[in-house]
Amino acid sequence: MDPRRARLALVAVLSVLVAGCSDSNDAVQEQGEEGQACFRNSTCMPGLTCVSDVCVAAGADAGNAQDAHSDATVQDSAATDSAISTGDSGKEPDGSIPEPDAAVPEDVDEPNGNETWAEDKTIATVLPLATPHQGWISFKGDEDFYKISITKSGTLHIVVTTAEATPVDLWAELYCPQHNSWGKVVQHDGSAGPTSLTKDVKVDASITKTYYLLVHDENDDDVDPIKPYTLTVTLK
Repeated sequence: MDPRRARLALVAVLSVLVAGCSDSNDAVQEQGEEGQACFRNSTCMPGLTCVSDVCVAAGADAGNAQDAHSDATVQDSAATDSAISTGDSGKEPDGSIPEPDAAVPEDVDEPNGNETWAEDKTIATVLPLATPHQGWISFKGDEDFYKISITKSGTLHIVVTTAEATPVDLWAELYCPQHNSWGKVVQHDGSAGPTSLTKDVKVDASITKTYYLLVHDENDDDVDPIKPYTLTVTLK
């Protein structure tokens, strides 16, 4: 072969080899480095780790990246749940904007009823005269008993009110210790508007100085654990 042609052929072969190695190195650099995609076996260059198919620095940075990825997953899940419950618009089916659930107040008087008469008398809430007291009909059949003590004969002025309409149809009834009904407060339809019940009952301190007042829903089927009633009893 002509020496000149041989040298040209050798140069051409070397050029192809160099070009091939260069392309191969570039392909490797596109994966495995920090911020680049992981290798197919989910590994990276030394000192890096594969997190969510991305190479990041090993150690604290990798942990932070994993936490960020987890937080994003949780947020996406919460957004999906919200969209399912209220629709994509974030509104209720009727177009209204959902309000946060109202906090249910703690009825500290419970239990103060719903037992035998003998037990109800022992767990009844002590109600001082002329002192407004809030209570709740917080479950179906809820019976709230109050213990009232008098020192002289007179007239008990019983007042039961609510600040706004409520599903509960309040009913109040006064008992003597022998469980004899002493007087009733007229029932009120709670859904018709704010409750305002009043009743005067004559009491004789020579017969008994202790009375028990029962407050409940008329049919024991309505409840309202959010909106309280206010009970006030005075002696005239």
